[in-house]
Amino acid sequence: MIFELRFKDLSLYIEKFINTNKPNENDFSYSLLSLLSDEDKKEIIENLFVDEDKIEFKNKLYYKNKNNISENTLVVPYINDSGFLVLDSGFIKNDWLFANKVIFTINDKENVEVSDTSPIRNVLDNGMIEEIITGGYQTDSFAEKFNNATEINIRFKGKDEDFDSELSFEEVESIRSLSKINGLKNKLSNVVFYYENK
Repeated sequence: MIFELRFKDLSLYIEKFINTNKPNENDFSYSLLSLLSDEDKKEIIENLFVDEDKIEFKNKLYYKNKNNISENTLVVPYINDSGFLVLDSGFIKNDWLFANKVIFTINDKENVEVSDTSPIRNVLDNGMIEEIITGGYQTDSFAEKFNNATEINIRFKGKDEDFDSELSFEEVESIRSLSKINGLKNKLSNVVFYYENK
């Protein structure tokens, strides 16, 4: 897995830097190594995979086998090429809902809305209807809202009616894991920025 190899390479590189240069104890390299050594993050990394687009080079980072909407999977999170958390939210049903907004209720407390002006709507080969709303925000706060999620309920806002469901443990785990990786990516970016502008 490409992402995991880069993660390990970066850890080894920083360890080598520390051993060779012996920076003072307040140096950012120690903070960075601590971030990369976090066991929780290592476990998450082992469950990620990269979907490589060899034509347009727009890779996506997914969690385990959660990369397609299905009758059993309503949400597929991924980190896009720009490094932001994106949620594909959808369903496969017998009839049209014409949804263009999704509301996530996290731990029965906080609501997060995602809207899509151009949702995907398909009639599948078996005659079932597939609707997918894609959304995410280019801010850390969007991803952070999911960091401590243990339960997520979802509402698809349709033209005339709504469709409600509770996400499975695996779906919640995939969203939470990718939101944490998004946070790690941002911390690493801050450290790189610090070193480049020192």
